[in-house]
Amino acid sequence: MKSKQPFVYQKRKKRKPDEENRKVDAGVVDKFIHRQPVEEHTEENVEEHIEEHVEENIKEQEHVEVEETEEHEPVKELVDIYDLKALYTRTLSNLEKCDRVWIVYLNELDRVFCFCCKVFRKRISKGKLDGEGFADWHHVTTRVKKHEISLDHLTNRNKWFDMRKRLNLNKTIDKVQHEQFKKERDYWKQVLLRIIAVVKFLAKHNLAFRGSNDKLYKKVIINCNGNFFGVIEMLEEFDLIIKEHVQRITSEGLHVHYLGHLIQKELISLLDEDIKKELIKEIKKTKYYSIKLDCTPNLNHQEHMNIIVRYLKLSYNFVPIEESFFGFLNVDDTSGKGLFDITLEELNSLGLQINDMPGHGYDNGENMKGKHQGVKKRFLDINPRAFYTPCGCHSLNLTLSDMANKCVKGKNFFGFIQHIYTIFANSTKRWEILKDNVKAWSLKSLCQTRWGSRFESVKAIKLQHVDVQKALLQVGEKENDVAIASEATSPAEKELSDFEFLVSTVVWYEVLNHVNIESKKLKSKDMHLDNAIIEINKLIGYFKDYRETGFSKAIVEAKEIFIEMGIDQIFPQKRLIERKKRFDESSSSEEVSFTPEENFRGIEDKDLKLYCHRLEKALKFDERSDIDAEELCTELKLFETLETIEFSNPVDV
Repeated sequence: MKSKQPFVYQKRKKRKPDEENRKVDAGVVDKFIHRQPVEEHTEENVEEHIEEHVEENIKEQEHVEVEETEEHEPVKELVDIYDLKALYTRTLSNLEKCDRVWIVYLNELDRVFCFCCKVFRKRISKGKLDGEGFADWHHVTTRVKKHEISLDHLTNRNKWFDMRKRLNLNKTIDKVQHEQFKKERDYWKQVLLRIIAVVKFLAKHNLAFRGSNDKLYKKVIINCNGNFFGVIEMLEEFDLIIKEHVQRITSEGLHVHYLGHLIQKELISLLDEDIKKELIKEIKKTKYYSIKLDCTPNLNHQEHMNIIVRYLKLSYNFVPIEESFFGFLNVDDTSGKGLFDITLEELNSLGLQINDMPGHGYDNGENMKGKHQGVKKRFLDINPRAFYTPCGCHSLNLTLSDMANKCVKGKNFFGFIQHIYTIFANSTKRWEILKDNVKAWSLKSLCQTRWGSRFESVKAIKLQHVDVQKALLQVGEKENDVAIASEATSPAEKELSDFEFLVSTVVWYEVLNHVNIESKKLKSKDMHLDNAIIEINKLIGYFKDYRETGFSKAIVEAKEIFIEMGIDQIFPQKRLIERKKRFDESSSSEEVSFTPEENFRGIEDKDLKLYCHRLEKALKFDERSDIDAEELCTELKLFETLETIEFSNPVDV
């Protein structure tokens, strides 16, 4: 049986190499550390002194930390409150202090590293300082002191200092490559700065970026390369950086040029994100904000909703009200719930709270301001303090729209205004005839959404009535197409020579002029709610006064114009249709009829009562009548306030 225990001479053989290696490494540190002549065993005494000093510091530190943690926190939290400042300073034996510039603390990992050993280490890591990092905070002081006197650390530190010195003197082995790298880096930096400036310029002035092709100096006129490449080509004539960049692209066939449409989109999105971040910071400083919403379809018939945020901008001297546009939102569901969900999602993405929104405003659509399912109702369910304000200009627009659409003469009047514009606009030759006769104000097409802007269309006809008539007559004479010639001559001889049409022009000119003025006031930036109420009340008062006195003034003004034209100032009178009388009906029964002026103006209260009594008298026989004049007058007044558009025939009434 062989013994499992090694013999004594075998143990001695294993111990000899370790002792020899220890003797060889004993004087290695002397190459880097200058030792002063001291008594024998000084090194051992110093090491013992350092170890004792470290142990005392650790004990004192642990004692202080334990006392603090007994009062406040458990002992497990000692690692988090360890002071790292002591590690960055080394105290020598002569009490001289020097900085440990090689120590690096990584906050994400909560570990300490040796920078020079981490970078310049060639061998396998012997300690955590030059590897995965040291995190044993109770022994970190001892470990750092042992590491900073090790041979590997001193060698790596010398390499680091030498490299830093050569980098400062620009005498590294890759000096030429480094210079080329810096030159190329600066070149691309300057190129990107100019490209970003072009993107900001086009976006600020609301100009399109791309054309039909994405190539520089495309000579085909039809296939334009767009505004972005146009600005780059213009800068190439004056800027040396862009000139060199364009030469690289055209001569060398450079593929990475940062001028493509994908780069343009990326730069726009990056700028958009930065602008939004800055705006959100400003909004959150004042906490409260309000929003405005509006929907409109684009050219592709895709419904878009824009969102505008109003807020106060803090300043020392003045606190202005700012409005910031946050973009268009794609809308697939135009119901109240669909619009509310999209708005709520956008506010959450911007980091804005609905509870901080004291106001919201939009148009008077049923899906927006509905009492049960509208966007307003859903916002008020979450924040009852959110004050809803309808769009004042849109309310005026609806008022004018209802005024014109419920009046047959009003609808016919605006239809004729648009017809005159269409006659001239459909041909360049006819438009030249118009410009030869009409010098001051050109004809304008009617706007279907903003009724206040129709003032410009009526203004051109009212102030240039004679000139427009002459232009239509010339079109009728010079036009070869018989149908178009008749279409131009007919309104010149009939409608423009009609006293009723001229009175309508004067009336609508005055009404639209006042509405247009008030609409512009309501859109002004310095308009406040109390001032808006005052202006609306003024407009209501104007309508009441004009209802009483405006018609007579319009008649006088229209007569003055017709005197200049040499035309009779009378309303056209339609042929009176007489009703056949029954055999038992007396000849004294009176027919109720109105004058042409009354037909145009409408019936006032006193006239309505008079006509009701006349009708009662006409239907009276043997002191009995089928109606009561007073009751009929009251019912007709009440009937005026109803939605008469629902009644299409007498049976419905």
